[in-house]
Amino acid sequence: MPGFDEVEHGVEILAQLDLDHILARQETCAALRGIVAWCIGALRCHRQHKYHDLETRFGIPNGILSPLAQSQIAMLPCASRGSDQ
Repeated sequence: MPGFDEVEHGVEILAQLDLDHILARQETCAALRGIVAWCIGALRCHRQHKYHDLETRFGIPNGILSPLAQSQIAMLPCASRGSDQ
């Protein structure tokens, strides 16, 4: 039985989620919003600026994030929450 592939299976999982609906309320879904925020930060590290609008779209600057997500985002070498480097 094959293992979990973060990229391949992650894409399949994301395709099933309506993130706009799920993350519409900024006071909810701290864990999922944290995952999305980390992904946006990682994209920024790879200079994928074409995704800069995702922070606003998913309420990252003002939305609740789990403490674990906050610490993981802070460890990204080139990402900072709410800024566009």
